[in-house]
Amino acid sequence: MKVIKIDTYINELVSVVIPTYNRKDIIERAVNSVLNQTYKNIEIIIVDDNSNDGTEDLVSKVYSKLKNIKYIRHETNRGGNAARNTGLKYSSGKYIAFLDSDDEWFPEKLEKQLLLMHEKKADLVYTDYILFNEKTKEEHVFNNSSKKYNFIDLLGSNFIGTTSTILTTKKVLNAVNGFDEDLPSCQDWDLYIRIGNKFNICGVKLPLVKYYYHDSSITGNIDKVINGHKKVMEKIENIINSDTNLKVHRKKILAQNYERIGHCYMKFRQFSSGRKYFKKSLSSYPLNSKVMIHLITSYLGKNFLILKRYK
Repeated sequence: MKVIKIDTYINELVSVVIPTYNRKDIIERAVNSVLNQTYKNIEIIIVDDNSNDGTEDLVSKVYSKLKNIKYIRHETNRGGNAARNTGLKYSSGKYIAFLDSDDEWFPEKLEKQLLLMHEKKADLVYTDYILFNEKTKEEHVFNNSSKKYNFIDLLGSNFIGTTSTILTTKKVLNAVNGFDEDLPSCQDWDLYIRIGNKFNICGVKLPLVKYYYHDSSITGNIDKVINGHKKVMEKIENIINSDTNLKVHRKKILAQNYERIGHCYMKFRQFSSGRKYFKKSLSSYPLNSKVMIHLITSYLGKNFLILKRYK
């Protein structure tokens, strides 16, 4: 079998944007996982969202001699997606990837994605990932690329997952105006939808990212989480209404979104509100037996969380 090295036909610069806020103790793990990539034509852009834990001193001490690392600091705390947009603004590469400062990549991530992007003429490539629960030390593999990418499915749920999995191009991100900084949550899903509505997406069928789950991974502000979901749902409805081919799938897509919001309420132990959205889901698409089971078990109160294994 003939082995073709990626650098025989791809040698474009990849800009890796690492947004960070008060992650001094773990950011080296993320940065080093980029430096250890098998694909070497990389620049790293660390965007510090106004940390106060000594992140700047650490980056300067450890990485100041590396010419392919840029450090940018926000004067105020603006949020992760503003930091990602800042990284995009100051990037020099044709390709753009994002890595949260508490996650890490496996060495072949970029190489595998670039190969598939070239082979499939894709505009965004995501990967499977491993979720590692830092409290329980349990690992779970998310095979989000196990089925063929479908835009209709993406309108129903964010099966792509964390932004740490994606590789796209600067041209594509600029075409959709980057991340929506006004969204209080679900900014990653919103970005994928806007890209998927115009460009080609595919997935690498390998877990090439390790996503570290910890207590601070989910905000305690229920209004922020729910409002983000509802605003993205409004955008989804606008997309459906403007596309005749999508209108036939309207009820099923909206039902999936109602179900998603219902689960969010359940995570915050807002059982009455959760049941309300499960009922709305069934009203829109009665054929989903899974939602009916969720609705019935929701009357068990906190035991529902055990059945769902919410972390």
